[in-house]
Amino acid sequence: MIRDRNIEWERKRVQIDPLVGMGWTTAGTVPVGLHTGAPVFAEIGTLGFGAVKFEGEGDEWCNLWALPADVDVDQPLYLRVVYSSGSSTAADTMTFIVTYKAFAEGEAFAAADTALNTAIAADTYGGAAANTVAKTAWGKINGAVLSEGDILLIETEIHATDATIASEFVYLVGLEVEYSPKRTAGTGNSQEATTPTS
Repeated sequence: MIRDRNIEWERKRVQIDPLVGMGWTTAGTVPVGLHTGAPVFAEIGTLGFGAVKFEGEGDEWCNLWALPADVDVDQPLYLRVVYSSGSSTAADTMTFIVTYKAFAEGEAFAAADTALNTAIAADTYGGAAANTVAKTAWGKINGAVLSEGDILLIETEIHATDATIASEFVYLVGLEVEYSPKRTAGTGNSQEATTPTS
């Protein structure tokens, strides 16, 4: 029998889009965050697509995300922020804080007050032009912390930035998540999957 422990898996990567998980309501036709700062979902520049527009340090956006059935919860889960900014200063830094709370069936919802085991480091934007795609370093939830079937409340905060955020808005494009897959019957992986090559 072939089991996960016999296969050298690469970590699986998925993206959580900002509008996943109903952390928002609408004001007119505009999705508005239900958390601190009430950030809005808005067009990036005049490009015809949108993201969550943070207009002040401390603005927060929440997602409810059910753990996929193929997550090996005995291995770490990694998260990073995909974002953009109206800044054209490559040296501007962005500090995001991502916290979470895991809920099992029958458990009452509560605030996302659990810090990542490895925090996401401050990111240098690197955009020589406004509206550049940017990704932070990875943060991490350790293995054997989450349980199969958990629903995660994930809160993303723009904590600090060198950009003039009230006019050089910071846009939350989404969250990338990587995890070791558990795809066969049995107890899962004996070691963590490797970093994807793509």
